Amino acid sequence: MAPPAVSGDVRHDGEDAGRPLITPALENVLTAVARRICSVAGPGTSAAIELAPRGQWLATVGSDSPAYTVTGLQYRCNDGPVLAPEAVGLRHVSDLGADATWPVFAAGARRLGVRGLLAVPLAEPDETVMGLLVVYSRAAEPLAPRTVPGYGCWRAGCRRP
Repeated sequence: MAPPAVSGDVRHDGEDAGRPLITPALENVLTAVARRICSVAGPGTSAAIELAPRGQWLATVGSDSPAYTVTGLQYRCNDGPVLAPEAVGLRHVSDLGADATWPVFAAGARRLGVRGLLAVPLAEPDETVMGLLVVYSRAAEPLAPRTVPGYGCWRAGCRRP
């Protein structure tokens, strides 16, 4: 996926006849979802929703400025969970300093104050990954997957009726 360019609070990969790739209404809904997840996950968290249907980057929407900064870091260092959401799966990293999955991203994230993360793929019923929800924590260990709404359902592989 190509690194996104900044356009307001939403990162757009380009414009289609002068229109943003996602509508302001969708941006508002996704921002509200990201902020709500942080309110449940607790203090010291930020969340980013990365939309990349079928590997084509579409947009990044975050709960706050740190969410955009940490997500952008992954594009700049070419390392991190948002670069291959289909390969990440449900992933909880309680201490980025002790995890070797994304070493370049982990070092940069730690410099930005991020200690842990929870990555949740956003998938269609046929398992096609459409993006990734990433909750970043400024403290190691306290972000337990069960603090994110719907985690039990994601872990069990629940499907909507």
